[in-house]
Amino acid sequence: MNLLFAPTLHEALDRAGLAYPEHEPEPGRLVRYGKGLASWMKVFPDQDGAVFGNWSDGTAFTWQRERSGPPPAPADLARIRQRAEEARRAAEAESEAAYQEAARKALATYMASGSVESNPYTSAKGIPPLIARERNGWLVIPVMDGAGNIQSVQSIGPTGEKRFMPGGKMAGGRCWLGDPTDSGPLVLCEGFATGASIREATGWPVCVTFTAGNLRPVACDVRKQFPRAKLVICGDDDRHTEGNPGRTKAQEAAKLVNATVVFPTFAGDQGTDFNDMAQQTGLPEVAQQIMGTVQPSRFRLLTADQLAALPPLDYRIKRILPAYGVAAFYGASGSGKTFLVLDAAMHAADGLAWFGYRSKACSVVYVGLEGAAGLPQRVKAYR
Repeated sequence: MNLLFAPTLHEALDRAGLAYPEHEPEPGRLVRYGKGLASWMKVFPDQDGAVFGNWSDGTAFTWQRERSGPPPAPADLARIRQRAEEARRAAEAESEAAYQEAARKALATYMASGSVESNPYTSAKGIPPLIARERNGWLVIPVMDGAGNIQSVQSIGPTGEKRFMPGGKMAGGRCWLGDPTDSGPLVLCEGFATGASIREATGWPVCVTFTAGNLRPVACDVRKQFPRAKLVICGDDDRHTEGNPGRTKAQEAAKLVNATVVFPTFAGDQGTDFNDMAQQTGLPEVAQQIMGTVQPSRFRLLTADQLAALPPLDYRIKRILPAYGVAAFYGASGSGKTFLVLDAAMHAADGLAWFGYRSKACSVVYVGLEGAAGLPQRVKAYR
């Protein structure tokens, strides 16, 4: 717990980057406030100190009123820290009881919600509802802990407004789309719509963390649960937001858990996440950008719908050599395969038609696995 010396509690909160409660806190009593009631504070009875923090990211601070004169002696500092730790534990116990009550309400809310038939938000985002349910036109998405127990819910309105259950625990909260295993890739991302698009595009299990700040603790927990899995963090590219929190938090989490991190690359300047990409260019592009970081594209698995959505086949040599992928020339020994391939390569390098079929000029690398000593003579003969 960080110890802050400041003349006032207001100044200490400013240094910590936290907001002051709307109403003056009562000394000796735990106060929860702010978005989702994630911020907390307990002022000591003498009002010369306090503990405060934010449950969503686990930060905690101790404030001690700064006095003129010499700095506190080591024994005084020890007493300050001990009092702060005792107050923090008491606040944590009170908060945990409140979390348990919120978790019961969250479970009841989720279970009482119905299946999604037609929802404006899922339609606008082009995603399936998956684990989400619906209540009064709002999507209801479970926020779970590492053991799979519901600790809160996120509600998303028809126009995209997002709300978390007041008083519900968000720190470490997640929602799995698909069943995670230790044998394959596991994806982590921020938002539900982003996760649904990634799940649909790749078929991989996706862990939605709901916020950028949650990526780090959830990634660490997932790494402990699945030590052999390949983790892929699909971050938001919040390049239009100061500090780009989506990119920064994703990179921090990836570094801690030895994960691959990938961000969507757009042709223009619109879009920040992989759901934006799915809407702009389709699911195949989402799959290509994500799965290409883990496995070669030639081994990429596609559904029938994804295959049907692929662009027309492009060629380096019309009707002979595709622009992408693997091709093979085969024939009996001594039939001239080497000269045929070399001839095709030289034509493609110069952009010349080959046996009447147009070619597109491109760089060519010829790898001679055998007979390399005779290759210079063959090139001379060709020229």
